[in-house]
Amino acid sequence: GAIVGLILFLFFTLGGDQSAQTTQTQAAALSSAAPSSSLNPTMSPSYSPTSTMDVQRKALIDFYNLANGPAWIENNGWSNSADYADDSSVCNWYGVSCDYNNNHVTDLSLPANNITGDLAEIMGAIMRIESIQEVDLDSNDIQGNLT
Repeated sequence: GAIVGLILFLFFTLGGDQSAQTTQTQAAALSSAAPSSSLNPTMSPSYSPTSTMDVQRKALIDFYNLANGPAWIENNGWSNSADYADDSSVCNWYGVSCDYNNNHVTDLSLPANNITGDLAEIMGAIMRIESIQEVDLDSNDIQGNLT
């Protein structure tokens, strides 16, 4: 509950900012990655994010699914965006704030929103968003430890 929210707030607030150069370099590496091939292809297609916005969207959707998103008190934008390839901006989703100069997610604020789930899994999804600076999940039912 409140302790987890405070720890998450301090973790992201004191964790330091990511440099723009690092983010740009990593985004360039993602966008220039060659397609992979497999000796054992599957019948179902997989989704491979190709842009920073795609990576952010996939991480947020994974967070939504891990944190019982359909049961949230407020989930405007989230519930309509279960498709990883949806082209709507995550910056319009409830509780998501972005740097509108480059559409990078900077803050996630969902206190007292009936979020449930395992802390390590939830944080694993959120930490894939390299530009995130602050997360407020205070007063939710998130259980577990960061290991």
